[in-house]
Amino acid sequence: MSHALSSQGTSVADRIRALVAADEVQLPPLPEVAIRVQELLGGDGGSLRELGELLSQDPAIVASLMRLANSASYGGLGRIENLNAAVQRIGLREVGSIVTGMSLKSHFKQGNGEKLGILETLWDHSVTTGFAARQIARRMGERAEMAFLAGLLHDCGKVLVLMAVDHLEARGMEVTLTRSALDELMTELHAELGHTVLTDWGLPEEVADVALNHPVFEQGGDDLLLAVQAANLITRKLGYHLDPDPELDVLDQPVIDELGLDDVTVATMMIDMEDHLEE
Repeated sequence: MSHALSSQGTSVADRIRALVAADEVQLPPLPEVAIRVQELLGGDGGSLRELGELLSQDPAIVASLMRLANSASYGGLGRIENLNAAVQRIGLREVGSIVTGMSLKSHFKQGNGEKLGILETLWDHSVTTGFAARQIARRMGERAEMAFLAGLLHDCGKVLVLMAVDHLEARGMEVTLTRSALDELMTELHAELGHTVLTDWGLPEEVADVALNHPVFEQGGDDLLLAVQAANLITRKLGYHLDPDPELDVLDQPVIDELGLDDVTVATMMIDMEDHLEE
């Protein structure tokens, strides 16, 4: 870490780690609806009726699921007119992942000025990465709903870094962090802090492991991790990323080769992701 990110002999990164370890800075807990959905779908899974009754208490979630069920992505021949039919079309477990993601959107709205802009970009990146990971997982025969959740949450540690910086600044931190310094902090800390957050939330271990391990590609890695890593590259090329790179040759990346994705598949996913973000 650069000298610019040190204060009174202690690096800002270490101060953030200490704040998180002491629970002085933490992301808000999972919203109640997300917790109840995860509980309902745990074990043997919940029934369509039980899930419908739970979701019907939140009109915003109902409206979003109806819109999604009628979108081109789910390709039904007839128009869906009620929540139970929407859940049937999307699938119980995939609805669970989507609802969890939707309930977390407010976590990406807590900031102002430059940090709010960073959070909004992070949200777009997270959503598109989730959808891309889901598509990749389907092609691999893996659990699409778990890939969506892992992709959506892989960078949640960056939100915690921004919250911790706000906390330090409010306490009179001696150094003023530039945008490049913020990026450096997020890069250094987000994987370990994201793993901590997702573990504390009680989310599946494999989702927390993706948050921890996604920055580094290793051949022969877990399929869920590979799907999120590939999705991350695609969203970077599309511009939904804190460090966009429209010139990135996605097809030349080792993880794409590992997954056996061809140019037609990648191009199709890019088009689908644009549609999903609009939805």
